[in-house]
Amino acid sequence: MGLKFSQFDPGSIGEELSQPTKLRLRRLLDYWNEKRGNRPMPSRADIDPLDFQYLLGDIAIADVIGDPPRFHFRLYGSNLATRLGTDLTGKSPNDHPDPMFGEVMNSTYREVVEKKSPTMTRRRMIGPSRNLFQFEVLRLPLSSDGSRVDKLLIGVAFDDEV
Repeated sequence: MGLKFSQFDPGSIGEELSQPTKLRLRRLLDYWNEKRGNRPMPSRADIDPLDFQYLLGDIAIADVIGDPPRFHFRLYGSNLATRLGTDLTGKSPNDHPDPMFGEVMNSTYREVVEKKSPTMTRRRMIGPSRNLFQFEVLRLPLSSDGSRVDKLLIGVAFDDEV
């Protein structure tokens, strides 16, 4: 019963990126920039998931709660749930079966809240079927008042997907 559904490849926790290399994530970042205009970040009301249907199964939306911030997933895309080993819709990163992955999510999400700007990472993981795969994560802050990050829009692109 101690089997972990996913775990980091011991050789790589992650590589920070200045820009996404995956076209789907570049499109999402361009969309976010367009929606924010001259503001530091857009609000959730500015975002229409139908505008990025090409990425819907690979999107998560998390509420940012309290200070220090905690995170609660409103949405956790079906492809993310399959690839990363669990559906976190309605849950927090702490509910992921791999505690290390949950802590890395919390840490990287806190960084977005503190910076109030996007962050991007390339990662390697061992999935539920024991396959090694790589992916990029783009984390985008959203704010209903223009200054406090109250939601995160997270997009993931896997290397083996078009």
